[in-house]
Amino acid sequence: MSAIGHCRAVLAVVVVASSAMFGQVAAASADEWRALPADKPASADGSALDHIEEIDDRQLNMYVYSAAMEKAILLEVIRPADTSVPRPTLYLLNGAGGGEDSATWQARTDVVDFFADKNVNVVTPV
Repeated sequence: MSAIGHCRAVLAVVVVASSAMFGQVAAASADEWRALPADKPASADGSALDHIEEIDDRQLNMYVYSAAMEKAILLEVIRPADTSVPRPTLYLLNGAGGGEDSATWQARTDVVDFFADKNVNVVTPV
């Protein structure tokens, strides 16, 4: 798969995961993930939310099965400071290594601390 094809596949996974987790891609409540139905929604090609790991009260690791990539893709999610109302979503993409190396936002920056008081969902595909 070409680099462009890989990027498109990852972005498709992010959209599917975001809509599954948040209900809407643009703005959503960060606590809606707790109410996901037992029969997880899937896209027409078979891509679907695989499972969610709660890291702490603000961070989740979501795993979305990508039919195009034939594997589960990790999405690191930082939830907003205030989850009482829907919030916008920022897609924070890693660099050339796509998060599979050590040059990631979480490893190289203070991204979690920076967004600690921000009311935005942050989704980083790895």
